Amino acid sequence: MAPHDRIVDVAGEEPVAATQVGSNLALVLAAWNTIVQSGSTRDLAQILHDSVVWQGALPDSVAMGRDEVLGVLADNGAPHLTRIEAREDGDRVLLTMEGPDFPVTEGHRAGMRSLSFTFRDGRVVRMETLGKRVTADNGRQPTVSP
Repeated sequence: MAPHDRIVDVAGEEPVAATQVGSNLALVLAAWNTIVQSGSTRDLAQILHDSVVWQGALPDSVAMGRDEVLGVLADNGAPHLTRIEAREDGDRVLLTMEGPDFPVTEGHRAGMRSLSFTFRDGRVVRMETLGKRVTADNGRQPTVSP
């Protein structure tokens, strides 16, 4: 496992030591943990750029701006997760989550979603929902596998 990879099993396994986590990864994991634990988006709101764009799982599902992104999350509620795999790769953080709350959409596996968070100047400027497991490719583009 690379120094900036972190696998968290929310069912109880110990995570990798926090000192090995990159700064963007730590921000995303803390924000996502707050969403999962309490349903609050306050920590995520702090790291989102005002004009963040979230491309959803379907081509026509796009949220524009912090308020709209937070509204989508509020409408969907906190997901029940059984596993999170997280990776920081340059300015991108990739989360792959498993759990019973993820609906099936065309081209996506049931029970699993990947989210990509792209940072610029310490803020998330782009989010993208991917339905397949995502791995880093040497700091470049993510590789999507079935």
